[in-house]
Amino acid sequence: MGTSYFKFKQDELPIVGDLLVKLLKKDLKKFEDFSPEFNDLYVKALQDQIQTVRNLTLAPELTAEIKKVSNDLGKCIKEIKPLLDKLAVYVQRTNKNLSVPFANFGIREAKAELRRKKAGAYCACMDFVHQNIEKNMQALKEKGYKEKVDKELQEKTNKAFELYTTQQEKMEERKRIVSENHAEFDKLWSMMHDISKVGKLVVSKKKVEQYMFTNILKEVRKPKRIVKKVRNLRRPVASPVTSIVEEKVEEKA
Repeated sequence: MGTSYFKFKQDELPIVGDLLVKLLKKDLKKFEDFSPEFNDLYVKALQDQIQTVRNLTLAPELTAEIKKVSNDLGKCIKEIKPLLDKLAVYVQRTNKNLSVPFANFGIREAKAELRRKKAGAYCACMDFVHQNIEKNMQALKEKGYKEKVDKELQEKTNKAFELYTTQQEKMEERKRIVSENHAEFDKLWSMMHDISKVGKLVVSKKKVEQYMFTNILKEVRKPKRIVKKVRNLRRPVASPVTSIVEEKVEEKA
């Protein structure tokens, strides 16, 4: 059974750790007076453990791979949309001659999943759609639907499924890495819990809440401020040429 990290998520632990490192460094003398084990070496060990957990949480190389696959999948979905829209028009135009009416063709459901960027659900819907296309291909052709468009739609759908599968596999791999290294998360949590407990004993009453996890939780989840740059608008300065012209006009007047 896993350790309970107060109300923090596993991926929040390095952030909590960074906050506690700052507090510990600031109050290190008081911690050292409490126990000699709280020294520079302890701070270094804590920072190293935070980095270990951060690497496990982020898994940099794997995260980069997931990002690339996700971007490729997003691009593929964008390319599918106009093809699906075109198919929908042809199916609507052929509606009276279809074995399955447009309402039951499966296109609406596929488009809905596509809008939600649910690639797995979209591909599942398209299995049904492609079956209906095959059954009604001749009727669709009579309205102008071309096999090359159908082929492109199938190829893009297959590509989306492959990318989606790869994405899910890599995400599961990242979860597995975290799960297999649970002891590292527990070790960091144990150190942070100790700092919080001792910190509340050695600092003044005014600073106690800084070491309370309820307060730290608010800090970790505080919305980030978005600072917008405001352009400094100044009145235009008259150019030397404009000034000379104005002076001559005044002289004539």
